[in-house]
Amino acid sequence: MKSVMLICSSQVSVPPKKGGAIEEIVFEIAKHTRRKMKPIVVTRTRFNYNGVKCVKINSKIRKNKAAAILEDILYGFKCLEQINKEKPGIVHLNTTFTSFPITAFLKGDSKPKIVYTSHSPSWTVPDKEIGKINKFFNRIEAFSMKRADVVTAVSDSMRKGIIKKAGIDKRKIITIQNFSRPDEFSPKYGKKWQRSKKITGNIILFVGKLTYTKGIDYLIQSIPSVLEKYSDTTFVFVGSSEHEQKLDNNPWYGMAKKLGVEKNTLFLGTRITKYIRLGRYFCAANP
Repeated sequence: MKSVMLICSSQVSVPPKKGGAIEEIVFEIAKHTRRKMKPIVVTRTRFNYNGVKCVKINSKIRKNKAAAILEDILYGFKCLEQINKEKPGIVHLNTTFTSFPITAFLKGDSKPKIVYTSHSPSWTVPDKEIGKINKFFNRIEAFSMKRADVVTAVSDSMRKGIIKKAGIDKRKIITIQNFSRPDEFSPKYGKKWQRSKKITGNIILFVGKLTYTKGIDYLIQSIPSVLEKYSDTTFVFVGSSEHEQKLDNNPWYGMAKKLGVEKNTLFLGTRITKYIRLGRYFCAANP
């Protein structure tokens, strides 16, 4: 039976204990593929799950982003050693900097097939909305994708963006959408949160990257008109701009403040699963 090794980053465990959407997806893939393959999950903490082999590689959690990238690269070299030891038929990569040393240095006639899944939203937005740092990250990820045997994207728009920007052959990239668990977003979870924020009226929820491409500027500009009829409405924004920003530096909060509606807005960053359980809500945009 062919084996598949699944690799994420050095900073989040598989399965994740808190956060870690990519790691959650990878663990679900491992559980599913055990029916026909031997899944080997590389992770920084040990777990036990019937039919899934755990390979533990130690790593340190780095709060500094540059240090976290270096830790990821080092982790990738350690993963490379495990690939040569385990000799899987397929290696599934999911993160930019862990994948870089693997795709750069994995060689030999008997090397496994490489599947690379991109989770980066940078491929779906115009270049003018991407900072220099993320453009550099895209180049690193494009390097790995070009060396992969198959590339998967989580949406059709991402697939088109990768083909256009990264120059990936469209014949080797397919779309496989992410899953969701609707039972985790039950209205019952949101009542306590609403009380803590003293929200008694309607909620309009935006979930996605805070960019012009998502139409967030139109939504914010519409807030005064909505408040004329529904003055107790709160607009909740879940997602990040180019990077996580302090509220004072958030351009969208600045727009709301200029319109005089900042008291009716909440910008919550990317902690989606914690805040999306808001009870009755209208979803203004998809991720």
